[in-house]
Amino acid sequence: MKKFLFPAGMFLIYFAILFACEFLGFFSPLLWVYFGVVAALLAAAPVMAAVARFNKIGMIAMFPILYLLIMILLGEASQPVVIAGVVLVSILAEVVRRLVGYKKQLSLRLGYAIAAVASGMYILPLWTKTEWYYEAAIEEMFSQDYADGLMKFATPLGLIAQIALSFAVGYLGTLIAESLFKNKVKISE
Repeated sequence: MKKFLFPAGMFLIYFAILFACEFLGFFSPLLWVYFGVVAALLAAAPVMAAVARFNKIGMIAMFPILYLLIMILLGEASQPVVIAGVVLVSILAEVVRRLVGYKKQLSLRLGYAIAAVASGMYILPLWTKTEWYYEAAIEEMFSQDYADGLMKFATPLGLIAQIALSFAVGYLGTLIAESLFKNKVKISE
């Protein structure tokens, strides 16, 4: 039981970071579309610490999948495209870790950077169900201006930018976590 307290604590920190970053979206459409990029930077340390300590298959995927399950229970993730996106990104992160090698720090960096893209999957309906998303944004934010602002990002380039930035900033987050927390986030090779 004691063995699971550390990863559970790291998940709670991860959850708090992602949940807080989602609230950035109330300030502007830009911050809503890119909340996952901010979360990718801030959430790197707890994920890396947990995985470095318990370097097992599925540890990277556990974070976005558990977050998804909680969001489903809270009614915040009901779109099949969101669920599929988070699950597929999480699986891809684990596949890359397996291919690179679980005992290599690069696998942790790349695995986290890929898994960091999962938080952006919550707004995937902006690109897959644009009209529905527009109407939902007006209803949720009580503002057509806000919904119009979101539509500026509802292009293929907007989706590519969101994914690429989440990955790049997630990778940067791993490097920053390594420099700040040294051996706490490094895999013993």
